[in-house]
Amino acid sequence: GRYLQYTIQKAKHDKMTNDLNTIFSGKVEKTMYSLIDNEVGLIYLNPTSGTVEDNTILVIKTTSQRLAKEELMNLLQQHATTHNNNIESYLSSFQMDEGTTIPIYAFPYDRLGEYLFGPLFSKIATSYFSFVDNYLIMASNQKVLTNIIATNIRQQTIDKDLEFQDMKDNLSESGNLY
Repeated sequence: GRYLQYTIQKAKHDKMTNDLNTIFSGKVEKTMYSLIDNEVGLIYLNPTSGTVEDNTILVIKTTSQRLAKEELMNLLQQHATTHNNNIESYLSSFQMDEGTTIPIYAFPYDRLGEYLFGPLFSKIATSYFSFVDNYLIMASNQKVLTNIIATNIRQQTIDKDLEFQDMKDNLSESGNLY
């Protein structure tokens, strides 16, 4: 029963740990957990193409965007060195407008969400990442990341929607649904 399920999950996690340590030549788990500021979530976008998984974003609140970017760049540099790559090959840019360019990074391990947070995140690929404020955002492709970045920059998010604000204002304080 539960022991067998735990054993299978532990073996899978141990294999993922070995894979990650091989890919990055170091301790990824400790580095990533040190960056997380008690919030992790998933964003499901309305897919115009691809699968639901292709249109899902892993969102991690970081203690500091600067520190998170620095640590992730260190991981990418380790990967680049180990695999004889140039660090620049991991970087692309999203040109929002003439004055706004957002860096997007390729991440060489697409199961980071599952590794850090368990099977609930098993279908979410973490092939690319970027930042929105103090949030690390990861997705299977650059198009999904640029979509969510543009939505945030244009302030077209649900918290800016007047109908949502009206509904939120009318919710009972004592309710547990928010």
